[in-house]
Amino acid sequence: MILKRMTATFGKLEREQLDLKPGLNVIEAPNESGKSTWAAFLLSMLYGIDTAQRSSRTNLPDKTKYKPWSGQPMEGSLELQWQGRPITIQRTGSDRSPMREFSAFDSETGNSVPLTESTCGQTLIGVERSVYERSGFLSFRCMAISGDHALEARLNALVSSGEESFSYTQVEKRLRDQRNRLRHNRLGLLPQAEEELRQVRQQMETLETLNREYRELEVRREGLTEQEKRLSEQLSRLQAQALSGKRQQLEAARQDWEKKSAFLRQKAESVAALPPLETLSATQGQLDATVDGLRQLESMVDLRQPMTPLEPPQCPPGFEGLTSEQVHETVEAECARLERLRCPPLYDGSAPGRMSGVAVVMGVLAVLGLFLKLWPMVAFGLILAVVFAVQAGTRANRNHRARMQYRSILDRYDVDSMDDLLDLCDSWRETLAEYSRQTAELKRQRNAWEIQMTHLGERMTELMAAVRAFAPEVVDVTQAKAAIQRAIHLQQFYAAAQREEQNARSRYEALQEAIGPLPEPAADGSEADGDPEEVAGQLEAVRQELAEVRSQMDLRRGRMEADGDPAQWSAKESVLTAKIARMQRRLDALNLALDALSQANETLQTRFSPQLNRLAGQYMARLTDGRYDQVLLDQNLQVTARPAGQAINRPLQALSSGTGDQLYLAVRLAICDLVLPPEAPLVLDDALAVFDDERMGAALSLLRELAQKRQILLFTCHTREKAWLDAHPVETATFPAN
Repeated sequence: MILKRMTATFGKLEREQLDLKPGLNVIEAPNESGKSTWAAFLLSMLYGIDTAQRSSRTNLPDKTKYKPWSGQPMEGSLELQWQGRPITIQRTGSDRSPMREFSAFDSETGNSVPLTESTCGQTLIGVERSVYERSGFLSFRCMAISGDHALEARLNALVSSGEESFSYTQVEKRLRDQRNRLRHNRLGLLPQAEEELRQVRQQMETLETLNREYRELEVRREGLTEQEKRLSEQLSRLQAQALSGKRQQLEAARQDWEKKSAFLRQKAESVAALPPLETLSATQGQLDATVDGLRQLESMVDLRQPMTPLEPPQCPPGFEGLTSEQVHETVEAECARLERLRCPPLYDGSAPGRMSGVAVVMGVLAVLGLFLKLWPMVAFGLILAVVFAVQAGTRANRNHRARMQYRSILDRYDVDSMDDLLDLCDSWRETLAEYSRQTAELKRQRNAWEIQMTHLGERMTELMAAVRAFAPEVVDVTQAKAAIQRAIHLQQFYAAAQREEQNARSRYEALQEAIGPLPEPAADGSEADGDPEEVAGQLEAVRQELAEVRSQMDLRRGRMEADGDPAQWSAKESVLTAKIARMQRRLDALNLALDALSQANETLQTRFSPQLNRLAGQYMARLTDGRYDQVLLDQNLQVTARPAGQAINRPLQALSSGTGDQLYLAVRLAICDLVLPPEAPLVLDDALAVFDDERMGAALSLLRELAQKRQILLFTCHTREKAWLDAHPVETATFPAN
């Protein structure tokens, strides 16, 4: 496979192209110009973007790190030569699924090529992504060799039948995981099953102990029950002998109770038709209250007579036949009229005098004009004197009529002023209001008296009917009171009989409770021997012991029921025993398999390690000009180098930074030769950055030779590679300007 051209919208790259040729391609560009981005783009075009990557403190996922700066979707195309055909691969997608939309077709015919989005890289390169990253993809930031199951499987395949499905560490991990799942120190399925079996057997022993103790307690309970029965019979006989006098006392109390009960039944017949004592007392009180109420109402002589209207007050002159509102309206109208009559000029007495004075002045003016022979003045003075004289007379007549009307209105109401008229109106209206109130109060009292009389009459009728219910002969109130009093006396006597009967019964029951049940005398007439108190103490001790035994039996029976059926525990023991035997056989088989696997891995290591180490040593000798000629890579991928002519290998930590990178490059190149097919390109991103000039030249010379077999892409930020290669026929690709 030969890479020809890459076109990328990827990270900082925006539709930029990179043309490549077979052999060694040296891409020279300064820092931050996109060299590592081109390398990551090539890897993404072949294997896609891993969207499962997550951000961390030290690393960003590719979908975030290389998201186009322009905001456009991540996309690109890769033109290459594969199996003699020009192929174009295109990838695009969205922010959520970058580079997931895949197409591959023949660049000349446009026909599709049997490549898919998920298998493109493995089909073209020949290895998985993890193997390619750890063998043919070298970066200055990641020169070290890290372990990988796929890479280990590839190395194992070099010295085996070619099967790459599993690696030693992968198989070993699975076997160890299965063994640890069965037993890991005190953990695992097998210790759990053994612990469960131990608990089951312990539970079975506990159940057997409880069952044995329960049977022993049953035997003990039967003996104590028989002893309790014997002592109870003995104590009963002793108590019967000691309580013969109490039996007679109890019999006397019973007879007295029966006598009082018979007397109570006789008295119950006499009060059967009577109401209860509480009802009689209430009826008596209501009857007395009703009689008192009627007497009090009858004592109100004024209200008993027909209602006589109150004598109305004497009406002031001018208000006859008018209501309070009419009086108010009339007085307001009269006051308004008086107010008009007393307003100037109608009631202004000085106005006619002033007009008369003006008429006199005009007359004097006319006389003066006559003497002066000023005839216009004479005419003017005479005319004005006549006019003002007439006006004065008319105004005087009008004022006189107004005073007469004003006086006539006041005389009509027999008052001297308008204020007196208003006071008279207010006083008369208050008098009318008081008269109305007294009339309404008298009517209310009369109505209340009639209502009370009616209510008390009805109440008296009801009470008399209630009394006649048990005393039909009653005809008046006096007889009703006497009948109620007799009934109360009978009920009180009956209540006293009830109390005596209740007291007699209480005495009998209290005595019976105090004495307790009296055992019947022995049928055979035999008498028991012993002290009742001593026998009672023995009986109490036996009963306490029996209660304790029963409690212990209940406790053990509850525990046995809670623990389950012994048969089930026995079946569970058998199942666990068989399960433990199976797991133990499996554990033995896993231990045997691990031992065999370890021996096989040692055999494989001895077969492929010399080949890898020999090739890496040759490359290391070329890179260091023979200073280091042997390299050792163990099964844990830890690398060491041995200086020429010395017998001790030096670990990586003992080497300089540049020598360490040269050691990693030698091992990577060896792995690449052994693992990658010839068509897989080799990508180096600043891999020679820390090499000195001499060893850089050695590395370029080695890469030039390797480029005869496979295409190599060398990205560098230095110009020294270009200067060294100027004298050698190496194809150099020009990095496009940003």
